[in-house]
Formats: sequence, structure tokens, C-alpha cells
Amino acid sequence: MEKGKHKVELVRPLGEVKHNGRTYKVVREKVVDTGDEYNAIKLYNAQGKFIKRFMIDPEVTPAVGALLNWANTSIEDALAEAETKAWDSLSRYKFNMFGYWSSIWVHLNHLDGGHRPNPWKKLVGIAKKETDSEKLAQRFPHLFPD
Repeated sequence: MEKGKHKVELVRPLGEVKHNGRTYKVVREKVVDTGDEYNAIKLYNAQGKFIKRFMIDPEVTPAVGALLNWANTSIEDALAEAETKAWDSLSRYKFNMFGYWSSIWVHLNHLDGGHRPNPWKKLVGIAKKETDSEKLAQRFPHLFPD
């Protein structure tokens, strides 16, 4: 859609939320010039005067909704999700995804200032024992020159 004002008409209301004296209406609107339809979030002040509109392509609306839903997720929920997805990835030999989700967990833990114990501490201990073992050096002598 080009910059500038375009006439829009209401196709149907989808719902509304009132918060702190303001009203947020979610509607389906059509641009009269082009016939394109959009979902819109419209903001009204306490007196019912229209303030602004944010139009969203219908195909993108579910993704925007998911982002908004994620924004309400607590840090504890996000940490639990990251840990669960990391373990699940590892159990299915998805090592890249394990690294992705475990690093998300570590990042969230640092952001929160939490001092939660790392859920992969035992796994790291096993890896350290394996890399320090003689059998690894015997299997791959070219990796461990004297």
C-alpha cells in the first residue's frame, strides 16, 4: 500500500479490549481504492476518540499474535521451554538444535540474573571425562600429538 491516507471501510469487528481508560478494537478493514483487506488494531482514548490504527496483513496476523503471546511469557516459562526443547533435540540427535536451545536457556538465565544450576552440568562432566580419557587419544592419535 502506498504512503498517504486511504479510505478504509469496516468489513467486520473482531473484538475489543479496554485497558487504562483506552479501548483497543481489532477489526477487519478493506482499503476502498484497492479492495485489499487487512486486520487492524485501532486505539481510542477514554472519550472514544480515534487515535491511531495499525494494519496487519491477514497472512501475518497469526505470527504477530504468537509474538504478542510470547511477550507475555514469564522468564520461568521461557526457561522451561528452552530446557525441554534442548533435551528433546538432543534425544533426537538434533545436535545443532540442542546447542541453539541450550544457549537460549543460558542467555535467559543470565538476563534474569538467576543463579539456577545448569541442567547440562552432568552432560558436560561426561564430555570432559571423554576428552581427557586415554581411549580417545588412542582412537584419534592425529588429534592428540605428543
